[in-house]
Amino acid sequence: NYLPVNKRTPENFAKHFNDVGLDKLVAFMRIQRNVECKKELQNEVSEMIRNQDSVREIGVHCKEQMKLNNLEEFEVTVLLWRSLMDAVEWNKKEDLVAEQALRHLNTYSPLLAEFTSQGKSETALILKIQDYCYDNMNFMKVFQKIIILLYKSDVLSEDVILKWYREDHLAKGKSVFLQQLQKFVEWLQNAEEESSDEEDS
Repeated sequence: NYLPVNKRTPENFAKHFNDVGLDKLVAFMRIQRNVECKKELQNEVSEMIRNQDSVREIGVHCKEQMKLNNLEEFEVTVLLWRSLMDAVEWNKKEDLVAEQALRHLNTYSPLLAEFTSQGKSETALILKIQDYCYDNMNFMKVFQKIIILLYKSDVLSEDVILKWYREDHLAKGKSVFLQQLQKFVEWLQNAEEESSDEEDS
């Protein structure tokens, strides 16, 4: 309300308050706007998933909003995960939820792959998955299967999985999740060693 109607844009707001030395207010408003934009986009994506819009349509919409609202790729990756998991009524039985989750994520893995072109985005995603599986008890045993599916779908890379295993993991459910992934990580490490041996020879 401090600005005339035709000047109420984020740019004019920032300029006006920066000019009078209120940089902290501008920074605070930028954070608030970022939070609102992400919440709005998450709701839109959840709605698109429920309406069974194509992966391509959802991807295009996310990229437009990402550009429009100056969102980082890793922020979009995390909100996509939330939207994907919120859009489904999950089965209460542990054995059935695994099958349901893998089928659902397999459908949308190309969408996640579009927004994990950076290591930071992959790390943000794997941490979000760990957090989600810990907070939703029916998913505790599904963690390993989700990670392997996303590895096979080129969403998560070998390097990010190994780094998560060695140092980047959260404390939440750490022992359970590390144990689940132990054999897969050993397989990845062996494949890595064989590949470097081949390069040496």
